[in-house]
Amino acid sequence: MDFQADLEKSLEILLTSGGDSRQVTETTKSLNRYLCSMRPRPEVTPFGSCTASSISEVGYQAAERLHRHLRALAHDTDIHAAVTERYEMIRQEILFFLTRYSVPGVEVALTPSGTDAELLALAIAHGSGERPVTNIIMAPTEVGSGTPLAAACRYFDEVTPASNPVVVGRAVDASLAERTDLVAVAVRDDEGSTRSEIDIDEEVEGIVEERVSQGHIILLHVIAHSKTGLHAPSLSCVKRLKSHFGEDVLVMIDAAQGRFSRRGLVRVLHEGHLVMITGSKFFGGPPFSGALLVPAKAVPSKRGLDRFPSGFASFFTTDQLPESWVSHTMELPETGSLGLLLRWTAAIAEIREYYSTPSDLRLKVLREFERRVPEVLGNSASISLETVVEPVFSDEFERVLQSKMTVFS
Repeated sequence: MDFQADLEKSLEILLTSGGDSRQVTETTKSLNRYLCSMRPRPEVTPFGSCTASSISEVGYQAAERLHRHLRALAHDTDIHAAVTERYEMIRQEILFFLTRYSVPGVEVALTPSGTDAELLALAIAHGSGERPVTNIIMAPTEVGSGTPLAAACRYFDEVTPASNPVVVGRAVDASLAERTDLVAVAVRDDEGSTRSEIDIDEEVEGIVEERVSQGHIILLHVIAHSKTGLHAPSLSCVKRLKSHFGEDVLVMIDAAQGRFSRRGLVRVLHEGHLVMITGSKFFGGPPFSGALLVPAKAVPSKRGLDRFPSGFASFFTTDQLPESWVSHTMELPETGSLGLLLRWTAAIAEIREYYSTPSDLRLKVLREFERRVPEVLGNSASISLETVVEPVFSDEFERVLQSKMTVFS
């Protein structure tokens, strides 16, 4: 990777690098597929935060400072080492702001997007590869559009983060794909109405029981807030499954929306669940900055994983993954593009701003938002709201990981 040449590119170009075709900007408008810009657009109200938003002024300034800093360093030091160190700083900041280091042994893998994190989770679930994996995903139409393909270890875009052209649907790693059975569970019926929690839980429990009896390992997704605010299966269902099947069930919490309480996040990490997050969406960072939080009992070495497949070299680099995973990354390039680093730098700036706000004020704003949005939109002649659950103000209540409602459909 020629960082020296890359650093001479504009910040906007660098911010779109190291992703797939969703990041490519249309030259005349400088907008990507989701109509987001890598330059602040204060004149535009961002209603699409469940998918992506344009970079904010705070985030842009943070990325701009790092861009200038790296350009200055490039004349006097090994810029590859400087980038690797900066990636480690990002991982530590994520742990500090989201967990306050309260869960020993948690490690952070940075990924080009939340969708790419599916590949890492799948490899960790397979571990030594002695048993097939049934990968159960929830609400396939309300998570990332590429999730079903990525969860089956298949290319989900025609361009990889390493800028390699590929065929959508083809296996990233033939052996891993062959040993993966994907099962999707819908959270809505054919008419679009939400299925009951009992029905969803019963379907999930039936699948798990059947597949474990066939010798499969289960990778169970828990959607902790879909794009329309749904959660499934229930945490009580997850507890029953873990109690009965133990290590045969590995749970991944899909918290990519970022709409969670830190208390809830810490709890599920203590319980040994993988957690996928992004720096965009609720936190307001630029599109395509993903991460996988891996508790101590689920790190690759504990799962018997020898090394990541060579096909993963199109998605991940050694410096994006925890330093302790170095023996598992022999097939991966040492360093990747600057894009992910700059995007996470912008996202961390937003996360820092959010958690620098006193907790009582954050709660006050979230409660007011939860109360006022249904009032405002409910009085509109042009908008029809889906059924809105009454606000719950008890400190004991949590919607999976979420503390307050921040999405109204």
